Amino acid sequence: MDDNPAVAAAPSIIHEDEELLILDKPAGMPSVSLKEGEEGTLAAWILAHHPAQSSVGEGRREAGLVHRLDNDTSGLVVAAKSEEAREKLKAAFKGEIVEKIYTALVLGSPPESGVIEAPIAHHPSKKKKMVVCESMKQALEWKARPAHTRYRVLKRFSLEAKGRAPLRYSLLEVRITTGLRHQIRLHLASIGHPIAGDRLYQNPRARLSDPLPLTRQFLHASKLSFPHPDDGKTVEFFSPLPEDLERALSLLSAS
Repeated sequence: MDDNPAVAAAPSIIHEDEELLILDKPAGMPSVSLKEGEEGTLAAWILAHHPAQSSVGEGRREAGLVHRLDNDTSGLVVAAKSEEAREKLKAAFKGEIVEKIYTALVLGSPPESGVIEAPIAHHPSKKKKMVVCESMKQALEWKARPAHTRYRVLKRFSLEAKGRAPLRYSLLEVRITTGLRHQIRLHLASIGHPIAGDRLYQNPRARLSDPLPLTRQFLHASKLSFPHPDDGKTVEFFSPLPEDLERALSLLSAS
């Protein structure tokens, strides 16, 4: 579970056909259930609306979901409606042929674009956190996995602060080919530009520089593109920013 959880709204179905469910997950909702019968998760919501999903994949725990989002990250998630579709989608995600695009608001003014390639491991003492490894030795010791994040700046903002210089924010388009837990949040924090509202990966100084009234990290899965498991043709799905993130942006001035 992530710190400072937002209150979950209801998910919505963006697209449905014989092989797929494309869902828009709200912030504050875990993707999968830790145990059968758990309520309040996306998997549980899917089962309530599509009981047949209990026969796909790990059954009632994941209800056909082929990937996950952090609890407090909103946006697009894919569920397979058959075991054959699930295997094909799993292979597509593992083979890095799925286009995953996120929208993130970060503190500061990063370069116009950048690539972050740094291995990620579970934190050795804090189970809620992941960590970027600083050396190959550390990566081997902590059993890190490679991670690749690419970003570009969409727009720059400022926020007037009484008695100090304006605070800087940047809206980013983020693409990932790997999909490790907390990857985007951790990678952006590692280059000195943590995500707005992300209390888990902001250091104390960053928290003081982030007065936006967010109850969760400003991170949204905006686009998914992948080969359809039925005919292999590329399909694309989009999700607009939810109301809480739009409201936060409205408090900022373009710069």
